[in-house]
Amino acid sequence: MTVVYAEIYKQSGSSFEPQLRIFYGRRSLDVADGLPKFMDLPTDLGGSGQSVEEPATTGMRPPDS
Repeated sequence: MTVVYAEIYKQSGSSFEPQLRIFYGRRSLDVADGLPKFMDLPTDLGGSGQSVEEPATTGMRPPDS
């Protein structure tokens, strides 16, 4: 995995389309975008592969979640 900062994409003229969401179990913002969401990492990246259910809406995560 490589971290590439958004400013680098902006300067290059390239676009970025995410394919999945990782470490979603630790999120503070729910994102209802149809992408696969993983508690940690997919198994092929060394994680558990445990998925997280898609939220109904995008927005701040309730404090009790």
